[in-house]
Amino acid sequence: MRSLRAEKTTGLVALSEEMEGLTLGMTLVIGARFYAFLAAVVAVTCGCRSPRDLIQPTISAPAARAIAMTTAPLIVVAEIQGTSVYDQPREVEKPEGVGGPMVPRIPLYLAKMSAKILLPMRGKEGGRITFYSWVWASGKHGGPRLFHPGQGSVHILFLKTDSGYLHTVCDYPNCDLEISSRWSTGFLDYWRTGYEQNLELPERIVAVRLKAEWESSKTDSSEYWRDCYDLVEFTSPPFVVGQLNSLCNGLKNPLGRRLACSAYAEQSKNFW
Repeated sequence: MRSLRAEKTTGLVALSEEMEGLTLGMTLVIGARFYAFLAAVVAVTCGCRSPRDLIQPTISAPAARAIAMTTAPLIVVAEIQGTSVYDQPREVEKPEGVGGPMVPRIPLYLAKMSAKILLPMRGKEGGRITFYSWVWASGKHGGPRLFHPGQGSVHILFLKTDSGYLHTVCDYPNCDLEISSRWSTGFLDYWRTGYEQNLELPERIVAVRLKAEWESSKTDSSEYWRDCYDLVEFTSPPFVVGQLNSLCNGLKNPLGRRLACSAYAEQSKNFW
């Protein structure tokens, strides 16, 4: 009898342990599935948020803008292929030292742009890209030069990744350098043939940009005066003045040389 009772007791203990193991296993499976469900819900919820909700606009004072451009993880020369703009603007606080209207907040719209990369300068992007930038609310304020994403226009873009999207490193004033269609081919050619390749990247960009414009000049008009403050902020006044002096003496195009000498004469005398 004692042997039979011992066998029954042992059997009940084993059964109890087996049931506990089964319960624990079911709990773990249900728990894992529940957490997987929660993760899926979060992923769907996040996926429903638009780039307008995720990409944060930036209004930058000159010093911060220059730092953002020179340290951008992705720098490319690209041709704009298309642009679409989200409907609702966002009012963004304007810090001290930023030009434009005397108001505390600036209305900006998020623009989605596609572009064909013509020349990578920093980073490994190639082919075509989609990127975003907050652009000005047309007609509601003036101020510094802003991003002009006309189809076919060429720009040096300074980009970063923001919530999984490519975004210009600042928005107002926008962080780009415009490349005119009149001398974009010259810019690409001088860059690819190694012009001033021993300079740091920002200085080389400015040096190639100046040479490309004035070696291609066919009229007295010059886009240098539109861009000179951008070029100086991106590098330094002494560097730009030094480039003007060098081009004044070294350009092969007589018209471009005259334009460079005129700019040097004006800006070398405590202009900045």
